[in-house]
Amino acid sequence: MGTILVLDRGNRSLKCALFHSGRIVKRWLDDSSSPPRALRRIVAEALRECPEPEPPAKPGAKGKRPGAGRGKAGRGRRTALIEGAAYSSVVPEWSAAIPRALRAAGVRRIVAAGSRIEMPFSLAVDAPDRVGPDRIAAAAGVVAYGGRDAVVIDAGSAVTVDMLAGGAFLGGAIFPGEMLLLDALHGGTAALPRIPPAGGPARVPGKDTAGAMRAGAFWGLVGAVKELVRRSLSAYAGGAAVWITGGGAEALGPHLGIETRHEPDLVAVGLHYLYKLNEK
Repeated sequence: MGTILVLDRGNRSLKCALFHSGRIVKRWLDDSSSPPRALRRIVAEALRECPEPEPPAKPGAKGKRPGAGRGKAGRGRRTALIEGAAYSSVVPEWSAAIPRALRAAGVRRIVAAGSRIEMPFSLAVDAPDRVGPDRIAAAAGVVAYGGRDAVVIDAGSAVTVDMLAGGAFLGGAIFPGEMLLLDALHGGTAALPRIPPAGGPARVPGKDTAGAMRAGAFWGLVGAVKELVRRSLSAYAGGAAVWITGGGAEALGPHLGIETRHEPDLVAVGLHYLYKLNEK
């Protein structure tokens, strides 16, 4: 089945997963702002996590060849064991840095999520080439898990609520996540402070300015996503499951008032699925 590295660069972090024989064997989360440093470290770690390659079988040979799994002339340098990689990035500089770092590590088969590759659905939107690669990967993850018609919520820095139905990606909605809402309150007013999210459900009523801001951001986000999900389900009469992923999924999901399927690895699984579709 091979060893595949997948990378998802969002607005604030880099998330990676190493697949071997179709299963995730290692995960990474990196908030570094320096693409080369973060990528070099993660790719190097991924290579160390790869199993040793099996040497070619020879008639009458027993055991492994001396130097198996090492570089030329058996000098102890390990060969690149990552069969290939797939990635998505919403940050332009990372979109260039990721394939560059992978090729430098000897990875030759690289699939970039986007509208120009084979997908398990069509893009039934006005501008297919503008659909975020992370949104495509999350929808592909639903298909990889055996889903079909779905509302797909990805709760990251921005929250996306997309519709997958009838073998087509129908588009969706994009809304600021909790941190962006708080940043907007600070940046758009004269006196409101810059504060981090509460990290979970905020108290209502808030007992001070920061508490009131957190209450507005968290429960306002909950209300917005609930309404977006309701309208998405209403727009498709065939019935659809609701899937949720992303860093804010655990805090957000229980308050949506509807059964959801939480899959933390949805984007990673989708990237792996896209790689397998496009590996030839």
